[in-house]
Parts: sequence; C-alpha cells; structure tokens
Amino acid sequence: MIRFFARICPLLSFVGWLVVAPGFATDAELSKIESREPRARIRAELLRETKIGSTAADVLRFVTKNFIPKDATTQPQILNHPAVGPTAKESEKRGVQSIRIVLGDYISRPALLLLDVPVISKTTTAVQWAFSKDGKLIEIFVDKDTEIGDRKGPDDQ
Repeated sequence: MIRFFARICPLLSFVGWLVVAPGFATDAELSKIESREPRARIRAELLRETKIGSTAADVLRFVTKNFIPKDATTQPQILNHPAVGPTAKESEKRGVQSIRIVLGDYISRPALLLLDVPVISKTTTAVQWAFSKDGKLIEIFVDKDTEIGDRKGPDDQ
C-alpha cells in the first residue's frame, strides 16, 4: 500500500500543477473573467463592461487597460477587417472592423494525462469585438479552440 501511494502522489501533484498552472499563464487577465468559463458567461461579462453601441476607441481603451498581454508585441489594436472564427462565421454581425485578444488557455481534459500514453488537451479562448462602419460595437464573439497533443514530433526536444 505504501508503494502505491509513493508512486501515485508525485503523479497527482504533477497533474494538479498542470491543471492549475495554465490559469496563471494566460495571455490576458481580467479579474472577473477566466478563460475556462463558458462562452456565454464570458460574453455576458464583457457586454456589461463594453455595451453594444460603444465606440471602437472606448472598447480599445477598456481592452488595453484590463487585458495585459504576456509580451509587448501583441498589443490590442483595431483591425480593419471583420471578426473571424467559428462563431463570427455564422453571424451576420461580423462588422467591418474588429478587436481580437486571446483571453487565455487551459488544460481542458486533465483525465487524458492519466492514460497509459498521456495526451495533452489544451483549449484556447479568444474574444473579438465587431464594429459597424460607423465604429460602433455591434457584437462580441467568444471562441474556444481545443488542440490535442503538444505539437511536437518524436525528434523534437
């Protein structure tokens, strides 16, 4: 029995670290919103902060103030193209301009790490604000994209 616990405890602590660590390693942070929350909840929270009809400049100020990217090269900006992605593709409210940020990523299925051959399943949450030709907010899109694996080949270090 002691051998069992000696073998399983390090494994459980490692799995716990993998589940908790991505919460701290997000690309953007807002105290109320976490990337692992459901899409509808994230959208509702963002609509409270950036209401439909807000100007693109106001939304950009909100995003710049509340979401801190990991590196300086990914500063949020107003893009001169409609919102893209699976959620926007199905909508008529893609707009003509958009702002896009990656809210963060997390291990979406930690149980897959306990398989005989562990599998990493990472979900990335992205948010886009779509603006009309008048520069007014018309929609907020939240997408979640799940990747299986670590994107490394057998010869990668």
